[in-house]
Amino acid sequence: MPVKPREIGQYLIAHPGISFGKVTFKGTRVPVKTVLNFMAMGDTIDDILKAWPELRRGAVMEALEMAAIAVDECWRVPKQGFKQLNEPTHSRRVR
Repeated sequence: MPVKPREIGQYLIAHPGISFGKVTFKGTRVPVKTVLNFMAMGDTIDDILKAWPELRRGAVMEALEMAAIAVDECWRVPKQGFKQLNEPTHSRRVR
């Protein structure tokens, strides 16, 4: 069964046939990670829009918002502390 594209918000998509399935801006081959990396190095949204005129301000803003959500979800410390990778929350084994 072929993998279907996954829309992420209004402007982002993960399509198996585009950029090896990485999250890109809809209608482009521009990876979101590339834009975020440029912004991490100091580029502004205006710099990004000049470099990639096919992008829209709202799309870049959505990418930043999604990145903030991902950081919060991936790095939040639960009350009981971090669990080991691939370890179920309610493990039966003795610790």
